[in-house]
Amino acid sequence: MDKLVCPCICGRVKGYFQRGKMIDIVKAKEIIDRESEGLCEMDEVSIVDSLSCVLFHDIYATTDLPPYDRSAMDGYAVRSEDIEKASEEMPIILNIIDMVQTGKVSEKEVGNREAIKIMTGGKIPAGADTVVMKEFTEEEGDIVKVYKGVAKGRNICYRGEDIKEGGIVFKKGFKVTPAVIALCASLGISRLRVYRKPKVAILTIGDELLDIDEELKDGKIRDSNKYALISQLNECGIYPIILERAEDRFEDIYKKVNEGLNSDFLLTSGGVSVGDFDFVKKVFKEVGIKIFFDKVAIKPGKPTVFGKKDKTIVFGLPGNPVATMITFYEFVRPVIMRFMGREDLCLKETEAILDEDITVEPGRMKILRVKTIKRDNQIFVSIPPTHQGSANLLSLALSDALLKIPGDKSEIKKGTKVKIQLL
Repeated sequence: MDKLVCPCICGRVKGYFQRGKMIDIVKAKEIIDRESEGLCEMDEVSIVDSLSCVLFHDIYATTDLPPYDRSAMDGYAVRSEDIEKASEEMPIILNIIDMVQTGKVSEKEVGNREAIKIMTGGKIPAGADTVVMKEFTEEEGDIVKVYKGVAKGRNICYRGEDIKEGGIVFKKGFKVTPAVIALCASLGISRLRVYRKPKVAILTIGDELLDIDEELKDGKIRDSNKYALISQLNECGIYPIILERAEDRFEDIYKKVNEGLNSDFLLTSGGVSVGDFDFVKKVFKEVGIKIFFDKVAIKPGKPTVFGKKDKTIVFGLPGNPVATMITFYEFVRPVIMRFMGREDLCLKETEAILDEDITVEPGRMKILRVKTIKRDNQIFVSIPPTHQGSANLLSLALSDALLKIPGDKSEIKKGTKVKIQLL
């Protein structure tokens, strides 16, 4: 097989790569979709633990909501015919015969020229057909003066006006939000069947890495990838399993990769390139992970690895911080969201206008970090004044979108309409 010599900066031969091994981003995503199909599972959880999950079943109303006619205001339950002519100049005087606190029920019926004092949420007593707001009244002992006529039915929430018993409230596939949880609580539904949230293990690899609170030493860097992946998974509603960081030794990586294979997903970061101490692909093969691809024609993110063992999906992500985060957005996030039944698989895409000329090297697809600004009801994008290297986190921190430039293009002019992914 033909080999291409890849010279390093100093001009010496650094290594080789084989033609045909690198695949484009579309093909990579097709492979991931194919190999992750049918992995969704159902889980039954308390409504407290269901936030951001997706319903695995339809939910039916167990009762009417509201369950009875109730007052929408603090005021007085009255007959509308008694007060229709009330005004500031000629108030209507009614006898107060009872009071309804929230959670209490009056046994009395409102008759001619009578009123029952009622609190917000109180059950409407028999005989009453409207509620006069407290602000339009004046109470004096056992009577109340009404200074404004109110139409029949005003300030009453009627039984079942929100939900009728037996009707479908939410269909399978609906995302659980705080409002969904509150409504389920109102219906007396304490547990939900949802798409199971996957168990995701994170393993960062590298002798150069230090913990976040360790003193920085010469030749060392702090492990930002662990925290990047944790936060990106948190955005998906996932709280990952964090494996102890691995050293650049085959045995150590082997041991910790085996631990991670007990999860639904294993995400490793670092050790996937072609250096003397990049053992990840060798370990993957040794533990029985089938590798489907190990190079993608994108920059950053070329050495991304995708594999699978039994039902465990495995991603070997690059070690450079920006490459780690971008390949997570492009490859990992969609399959994890699909596992959970979520429709918001990918980053939201929108159209924008380039605010400057962009020149890049042709070859692999370039994924640039860009900043958006809205002018004249249109979105414009430009590159922040930072380095776009795969290790330059500031470029990503200052950006709020990604712009993909196809590998066959080297220049895009200012004013061109482009599609961006919003971060």
